[in-house]
Amino acid sequence: MVDVSKVSQWVQKAVADIAAFEGKLNKIDKDSTAEKNALSALLAGNNLTPDDRDYIEGFMLDKNAKAEKINGLKPKKNESRSIEMPYNEPIGTFENQSADEVNKLKSMFSKMHLFFDEEGNVARQEIRGTDGELTVLSSVKHINENEMEMNTEQKMIDGSVITSKVIRNGAKNLEDATYKILDRVIKKDNKIAQEEHTNPDGSTVRTTYWSAKSMFVAIPSPIHIIKTEQSIEEFLAQIDKVEEVFKDGVVTVKYYNKDNELILSQEGHYTQDRSGYFITQFQMEE
Repeated sequence: MVDVSKVSQWVQKAVADIAAFEGKLNKIDKDSTAEKNALSALLAGNNLTPDDRDYIEGFMLDKNAKAEKINGLKPKKNESRSIEMPYNEPIGTFENQSADEVNKLKSMFSKMHLFFDEEGNVARQEIRGTDGELTVLSSVKHINENEMEMNTEQKMIDGSVITSKVIRNGAKNLEDATYKILDRVIKKDNKIAQEEHTNPDGSTVRTTYWSAKSMFVAIPSPIHIIKTEQSIEEFLAQIDKVEEVFKDGVVTVKYYNKDNELILSQEGHYTQDRSGYFITQFQMEE
């Protein structure tokens, strides 16, 4: 028997909100796939205590379990099919960030709002800051049981905005999920700082525009330039655009100046991590 007093208030409300999707508004309807799937999505979260998990699992196993009244009120049908939860950990890590940046991140990632479709799958996700401003808006299209397409727009701490279209595999288990980035654009001050697109032939082209500065954009190191008398700083001062083409484990990087003239080309190899990001490696020429 779960001691309800030890269950987080937001978990009690989220379970009550899920129970109010349809039918009996204070119980999980035994024939409701939507309510059961929504409970599974809630259980997959990483900000639950053991008591929270026991409470949620109890509703999945006990058809007679009743949701707690919230603020003493009787439940009303949850027309929006949504729940709200705290967002405990901002996206990314804090290892290389200043105290001001950490505080900014924490203020931008406060609450997460999940909206479910008729089958109980997450169809939209909103993350808001402590001021109520929208930080992340993500729509989800379920392709099959283990694959989904995610379209996301996210505000970053330097004012950049990242929009992306990603395919996620392993939807039922976040720890094993892998991601494939189909499209990704970073804008700063309404200028494109970087864009990345995957083509039908499987190649990916990533273009970086050096004039649109963003802390989330980096130019690949021009390793061959040290063979000339020109310093890296002098070389970078000429750069206006860098184009990287990734295909079949080989990456070709081309550096262009403001007149769109090619001033350096280099080739290397790459791998991709679980999140779909490229890890490049170049070999020095003898």
